Amino acid sequence: MDYLLYPYRRHFHSLSFIVDESSLNTFIDNLSVSVAKPYVPASLELVDNPRQARTIVVKNGEIGYRVDKSQLKQDVYSSLTNWRFDQPISLPLLSVGFLPSSDQIIQTRAKAEHLINASISLVGGVYPILIEDKTIISWLNFDGSYNYDLIQSYLSSLSQSLDTPPRDALFKFEQGKVLEFQPSADGQSIQTDVLLQRLIAAIDKVVQVPSQSQVEIPFTPVKAKITTESANNLGIRELLGRGVSTFKHSNATRNHNIQKGASAVNRVLVAPGETFSFLHHLGDVTVESGYKKAYIIRQGKTELDVGGGICQVSTTLFRAILNSGLNITQRQNHAYRVSYYEEDMPPGYDATVFIPNPDLKFINDTGHHLLIQSLYDGVNKKLTYEIYGTSDGRRVEITNYRK
Repeated sequence: MDYLLYPYRRHFHSLSFIVDESSLNTFIDNLSVSVAKPYVPASLELVDNPRQARTIVVKNGEIGYRVDKSQLKQDVYSSLTNWRFDQPISLPLLSVGFLPSSDQIIQTRAKAEHLINASISLVGGVYPILIEDKTIISWLNFDGSYNYDLIQSYLSSLSQSLDTPPRDALFKFEQGKVLEFQPSADGQSIQTDVLLQRLIAAIDKVVQVPSQSQVEIPFTPVKAKITTESANNLGIRELLGRGVSTFKHSNATRNHNIQKGASAVNRVLVAPGETFSFLHHLGDVTVESGYKKAYIIRQGKTELDVGGGICQVSTTLFRAILNSGLNITQRQNHAYRVSYYEEDMPPGYDATVFIPNPDLKFINDTGHHLLIQSLYDGVNKKLTYEIYGTSDGRRVEITNYRK
């Protein structure tokens, strides 16, 4: 029997498709978020036990995992290309983190025990900052290194509290009157990279010899863009003197009068050679002008009258004038000692005023303009006067003081 063989030709066809790339990426991103398991690193903690010694506790961590997005995308394309719609795609997962070995736990725990009762004091700011043993121990990694993320987080928080932004000068002067004034002030910022290295070196040191180590905080000065000197051409360049007084036991009515009087005698510009008069700048002290009745001293007696508390203002300004070394031409002390004026200064540093007399006066003999500025702090019950100008090098020295 004869067979006839006919040639056979097989045809292969590939699938052509178009993928919405943006939608696919969004799908993979959302899937990754829902599937991912966060890594929980093992950690050390110093525990205070009331009935026994402080101990180091090791908290076991957990390995995390995340989706390999690039591999998953390739697998999706492969399934589409090869027409494998009925076959599931296994999620490609990558492990995140590591868990320490038993030897690493033993070694790190021993290192942590050397740090118990050790501390690091950061100095160079307004006050020392103590980093306690609990914090230092939490910075240890089980591979012998340090947890730089935790340290950087600590330094970032430290910078927020210690960094000082520069303050530009503000000086607005119109028709012989100062409308706005703010002296310039340079700022500072912590050199966190340098401080980080100093902290690591200090930790290494206290691990060897448990004790208190001291680290100097490195600051970088930040200059103001607009200085007080460049903000005006009147010679208002620097602080010449400051006067301060407190009135912690003063009542609300007296406080009101102090604030109003300090607001009236504020941002006063005194020309070279001019005589300053406190009463002139104070103006009317009446109920109509906003003052209230409070106790005053009149002819050696304590009486209730409008404007009680104004002498707190004149006393504070007198202290600023005195500390600036200016030529005081009129000043009168009170008839008897008053507790308000001796909360933060010895007796005698007071100045009473009363319309029309006595007054508080001085001559501007500096050769430049002077600016008088008041700062009222109602929360802490504190009044400050500052006098700005150009220093000629004069110094203030009080001798032969008697109570």
